[in-house]
Amino acid sequence: MNIDAKLGKRQMEVAEYIAFGYSIKETADKLNMPVNTVKSTLKAVYAKLGIQKATELSTWVFCKRFDIPLS
Repeated sequence: MNIDAKLGKRQMEVAEYIAFGYSIKETADKLNMPVNTVKSTLKAVYAKLGIQKATELSTWVFCKRFDIPLS
């Protein structure tokens, strides 16, 4: 996991919704984005962070949001 990765504003919004348990469709609806855009944004987020699972994303978002070290 890339602890120091920096996400863009839209990437962080998508990451937070997915991390907090929203589906891709729900995230698209909340952010007023096409489902395919959410999918491609999420794919880019996973690549930047070096992760493959939503549980890993949840951990990263939680630690970043509350300034908790991942170690």
